[in-house]
Amino acid sequence: MKYDPNGNELWMRTYDIAPSSYCSEHGVAAGTIDSAGNIYITGYGGNYPSYDYATVKYDTNGNLLWASRYNYNNLNDKPAAITVNSSGHVYVTGTSGDDYATIKYDSNGNQLWGARYSSAVDSKDNAAGLF
Repeated sequence: MKYDPNGNELWMRTYDIAPSSYCSEHGVAAGTIDSAGNIYITGYGGNYPSYDYATVKYDTNGNLLWASRYNYNNLNDKPAAITVNSSGHVYVTGTSGDDYATIKYDSNGNQLWGARYSSAVDSKDNAAGLF
């Protein structure tokens, strides 16, 4: 949803990561805005137990500009954070199976790379933010 300075709703959008048996408000992980006012949201959805990252970009009027999905070997992928830099590159990080994964997209939503991290200890690794 986008609100004006007085709290009035300007527009509302939903995105379904089809095919999906689960995609709800609980699937929204994080959002950010770039210098042009475009809105980026990342969340997850899919069919249990194989959730995927879903990242979308809306313009200031709520028009969907692009949507990208990240799925690693049908594991449970849940993003936790998103940021966009001054060049329009979008970075998303979160949990992917027992590891964490960070994805970089170009300004059109094309995946440029994906990096995974697994600690030496056999435990669940979690990413919580991007700096």
